[in-house]
Amino acid sequence: MSIAIKLRYKDLKVTPEDVARYAGGSHYKPDPKRKRLAEDMLERASALVQPAFVYAAHRMDTLAPEQAGFLFISHYKIDAGTVFMVATVCTIGPQLENETSQLIAQGKALDALFLDAAGVALLEALSDEAHSHLNNEAAKKGLFAGCRFGPGYGDIPVTAQESLLQAVKAEAIGVQLMVSGILFPLKSLSFWVLWSSQSPREGSAYKCQNCTMKNCAYRIARLIR
Repeated sequence: MSIAIKLRYKDLKVTPEDVARYAGGSHYKPDPKRKRLAEDMLERASALVQPAFVYAAHRMDTLAPEQAGFLFISHYKIDAGTVFMVATVCTIGPQLENETSQLIAQGKALDALFLDAAGVALLEALSDEAHSHLNNEAAKKGLFAGCRFGPGYGDIPVTAQESLLQAVKAEAIGVQLMVSGILFPLKSLSFWVLWSSQSPREGSAYKCQNCTMKNCAYRIARLIR
């Protein structure tokens, strides 16, 4: 069974610094004018986003090997205590993307860049909220939630989207898979989480600390904001 949850803009923890990072990279130092632009675009985004996520938890003992992403899961992610595989899809809706396209058409490229960056930051914050919710749901069952992994994460190909969306009703939050293999609305993402009776291996729950892309332009070096 898929469970859909809608959030509000104020439920997402995003700062102008987050927007600037997605606009120019982790080492970007915006001047006062660009800082105000980041603040303005974040405020503008508040009226455009419709944050929501949907998830479905499947017992491992009911899944066939070819189902729900088994082909894309490295063996190290599964331990003897793994009980559920949870497929999750998040989106902030299409309106921000449409507004960004309009800004580009009006020749306002810088505004478009920062509004798009605000959308990316808000989508990331939404995925954090979704993962936090899954942590809480796992705890209710006496289980532990692992790290997120999915299409585009590490060595998992984007083509894994089809497998993931077979395991959750993404249409419940207005998300669909295009022929190209990309999710629509474009400001959407998906991931799996494993629920296990064993506590996670040592390591940070913060995804940048676990990511193998050490040279990512948007990587955050610090653990917490």
